[in-house]
Order: sequence, then C-alpha cells, then structure tokens
Amino acid sequence: MHCYKTQPINGIGLKNSSIRSNNICQRSAIKKIRKLKKPKLIFLQLLEKPVVDTDMNEPVTDLATLSPGFGDETHSSQFIFRTVLNALSYPGRLNTLHHDARPPMGLNPVASGVLLALLDSETSLWLSDSLRNTLASTWLQFHTDCTITDDIKTADFVWIKRFAECPALDQLQTGSDAYPDRSAICIIEVESLTKKSDQGSFVLQGPGIKETQELDISAWSREECKMWLEFWNSNRALFPCGVDVFFSDGEALVGLPRTSLLSFLPREV
Repeated sequence: MHCYKTQPINGIGLKNSSIRSNNICQRSAIKKIRKLKKPKLIFLQLLEKPVVDTDMNEPVTDLATLSPGFGDETHSSQFIFRTVLNALSYPGRLNTLHHDARPPMGLNPVASGVLLALLDSETSLWLSDSLRNTLASTWLQFHTDCTITDDIKTADFVWIKRFAECPALDQLQTGSDAYPDRSAICIIEVESLTKKSDQGSFVLQGPGIKETQELDISAWSREECKMWLEFWNSNRALFPCGVDVFFSDGEALVGLPRTSLLSFLPREV
C-alpha cells in the first residue's frame, strides 16, 4: 500500500509544529475572518441604488424576486462565525451548519450561508464558471454589498462549484510574509463529506489535530485526489503565506487551514 505524503515545513517536524500550534494554528485565516465587519443591516442602503447582475450587466429592478437572507442577521451570523472558526481550529472535522437564510434554488446552502455571514462591502468574491450563470452574485451583492470580481488574483473569497473548476495556486491571492492574512479563502463544493470514498482517504496532521484526522471526499477520482495533494504541497511550501480552504457538501463544513499536513492513503480494491 502506498501513502503519498506532504513534507513538514522547512524541515520542522510535526512535534515541533504541534508545540507551536497555539501561536500559529490557523492564525492568518482566523485573523482575517475576525477583521471582517460585524453583521449589519444594509437593506435600506441597497434600496437606494441598483443591484447589478454581473452576468447580464444590467440592474435588477424587481427586488421582490430575491430570496431573503438571515431572519435574525445578528444571531445567525454569529453562529456561522463560530462554526467557521471551529472548522479552522479543528481541521478535517465535520461541522453541521443549518441557518434560516433562503439562498436561490440550486445553490449550496452551507457555502451560501458562510459567504452571507463573512462578506461585506469591503470584501470581494470570485465565482467559478458554473456559479456565474446563477443568482449567486445578485443575491450576495444585495444582502452583503460585496464586490463580485472577475480578477481572481484580487479576490478575498473564491467560491468553486466543482473540482474541475479549481484555479491554479499561482492565480490566487496568497498574501505576503508581512501580511499573510491578506490571502484568499476558498470554498469548494463536494458531493459528500460523510460517504467513504472508493479511491481513498486524505489524512490530516498538524495543529488542532490530536494525532490524525481522516477526510473522505466522495466522487473525486484517484487522479483528482493526487492533483489536490500536489496543490496542497505547493500551498504549504508558501507558509506562512498560502490559502485556506473550506469544503462543503450542502450539509456540513470542513476546514483545511494552511497549517495542516496532508497525505493520501489509497483504498485497496
């Protein structure tokens, strides 16, 4: 049985990395999320200006067609903030996430809820091709006043519908040594986080994990699993820079911060 592994950062062993976990454990991603503005009411503000549909490049005038956001914006946003921080603090662990917002039909409810809570007027979002022809941009712009950008290199958040649409690492904003928190947070949709994958399991180690944590992403092919491992190797090589990732299957959320050591254990047939 072969086990594909990433390497410790700069030769630092896992034991030393664990000792430093209280200091560096998901610091950049958590710092960035905490810097976001507190939940706010923007309904009246948005009524005074047109909401732009970036696909059609025309104002959306019938606001009644947009589904509602959170019923209780403050408490719902706070709950999602806590869930997001918990997902980053304990990588690979499933976090069930339900909320009262009603995203447009066809959108992943967990990914939609997370972005609804985290986005604001000072953040930008890039959508993968499969999401650009949906109401995602209009709905999120209306409820958060965020910027929808076509320039992925400047995007604060990246929402990816399927693996085949994952951008290359060098296309993403990865921060700098001085400001590692100025990097993208990626949300990737997957088919299931609870079903065992026929191909194998990812094994996580590092800060926030006692020993190891397995993560199965069903429907990913063996080749896609290896491609993701290569992506993650390159991402960890940028430490303390790099991107942080969330996976969602519509029911649960899993965090994968840049501090996590990732390996892949193929499943024997």
